[in-house]
Amino acid sequence: LVQGVERIGDVSPYRSDALVRRAKALQALVPEAAVHLNHQDAQRLGVVTGDKLRVRQGAATVSLPVMMDASIPDHCVWIPAGTETTALLGEAFGIIQLEKASGVRCSAVYGLACLVMCNWC
Repeated sequence: LVQGVERIGDVSPYRSDALVRRAKALQALVPEAAVHLNHQDAQRLGVVTGDKLRVRQGAATVSLPVMMDASIPDHCVWIPAGTETTALLGEAFGIIQLEKASGVRCSAVYGLACLVMCNWC
């Protein structure tokens, strides 16, 4: 059973205001959407920076590059909300499914708030 990991997300301050989000100079400060995870979780998933993951949340699926970030808790990923790509996913927090873009699915189940590890790949 593939259930996924806990998604942590936020909306960039340069994406929420009607005036600011139209300012090209400020939009250049907003990084591209990516799946940010720590090195241990990336190693367990068999991915490195730049690899693509398919992210499924509810009925939506998007493909995003992997970025390493030591500040992300175990069994969690940070995916920014409010971008053109991630807006399809819905809520900024919740359980998601990850799949390698090559089609190799990670078989993992994680508890809420990243606290319970049931069965990591």
